[in-house]
Amino acid sequence: MKDAIRTLSIFLIGATIFFLLMKFSYFLSFILINSFVDTLYFVAIIIGSIWAAIKLDSLIAKCRFDSTIHTASILLLILFFSYQMFPSHFYPEQYLKENGLEKVDQLFELGEEDLSPNILRSRAEDITVKESAYAISLYGTNPRPTGFDELEILEFERKFASYELVVGTGANGETAKYTFSREGLGFKISGTSMLE
Repeated sequence: MKDAIRTLSIFLIGATIFFLLMKFSYFLSFILINSFVDTLYFVAIIIGSIWAAIKLDSLIAKCRFDSTIHTASILLLILFFSYQMFPSHFYPEQYLKENGLEKVDQLFELGEEDLSPNILRSRAEDITVKESAYAISLYGTNPRPTGFDELEILEFERKFASYELVVGTGANGETAKYTFSREGLGFKISGTSMLE
């Protein structure tokens, strides 16, 4: 039983290190010139993750309470990966709704201001994911609909790694669906579609 716990702990620690290195690989993106270098980088990350996991395991094995530490690390890493896969399920519904309405309102405000593309992009990155912020800096965004009353949430649905809000503007029955994904420490708009 002790060996199984230790093996699972090594696997999860290695998977965590691999995940974190791949997630933050954009720090090294200026080095990655072609697919051959990308492949070498990927192999180096796998080898480094396994090596680091084995070294951490050997340090833990020298401790007096190694089984307890391994079990605790397994539980923490399972919680970490659960949060990475289902972040919207870790927040109360009211928080997600308030956050979503705030981001939608800020998006409408961007459409009403006359900003340079660089300033527009930096402001849009606070509201939307980076890809959407780039598109907003190129094409702009729509202002509030005419006859705008107040934003109201018509539907709320949690997805695996995101959540969706169907928002009505109170103006001529117009509704839009907004998808929110976790980026950084909060949720940002990652998709929009007009329904009516």
